[in-house]
Amino acid sequence: MGGAIAAGLVKAGFATSRSILIVEREEDLRQKLSDTLPLVSISATIESSKSYMVATKPDVARGVIEAISETSEDFLLISIVAGLSIAAMRDIAGDSVRIVRAMPNTPAQIGKGITALAASPTITHDDVAFANEIFDSVGQRLWLPENKFDAVTALSGSGPAYFFLIVEAMVDAGVELGLTAEIATQLVRETMLGSGALLIDNSDTRRLRLNVSSPGGTTIVATQAMQKAGLRNAISEGIKAAAHKSKEMSKR
Repeated sequence: MGGAIAAGLVKAGFATSRSILIVEREEDLRQKLSDTLPLVSISATIESSKSYMVATKPDVARGVIEAISETSEDFLLISIVAGLSIAAMRDIAGDSVRIVRAMPNTPAQIGKGITALAASPTITHDDVAFANEIFDSVGQRLWLPENKFDAVTALSGSGPAYFFLIVEAMVDAGVELGLTAEIATQLVRETMLGSGALLIDNSDTRRLRLNVSSPGGTTIVATQAMQKAGLRNAISEGIKAAAHKSKEMSKR
């Protein structure tokens, strides 16, 4: 996710007006980042800065925040680490640290992300403006109470994977019906993209669905069969499971 945001920031021109440094301990990954992000500095060590973004796996995030706290004072900490609460980060870095907790998703790498943001009580107007600038560069963003973040993680943070899984299922069905995988993929991809575009102008998904559903036609038969097979319940249960996992991670 950190790489996706970095790529999105470069694409948006953020890296030409700001100095961006990515810290990566593994040499082969540093080289890969240097090749893919030529406008971004790459280092093996943390350097003093006025702001940091923690974009690591949850199991190493605490150590990274400790290292940042030893390197700098009076800084803004932006975290995209799933399940790591603002309270937990303040326990590590101190109550005075200014924190923005963010939950983006992978479409940020092409400027189509959606990010939820929450802030610590110590946050300043300049910090808010800076966070807005970052996440506006990679899509849309909104500020929410932190107690909504388990739901956000489950819905939009993990959400792209749900759509990709549906695409896989649709392509597989197309192949079973005699299409080549290439043609089935093209048909499903463009259908998904076009359907998403329709949502931009009309959020009434029931009306959009009924617009496709002629009485007694193929779409009605298909959606009824999907409902009978438990499609709605499966999606709902999956999202609830993701939210539960996010809540469990925040207790560690």
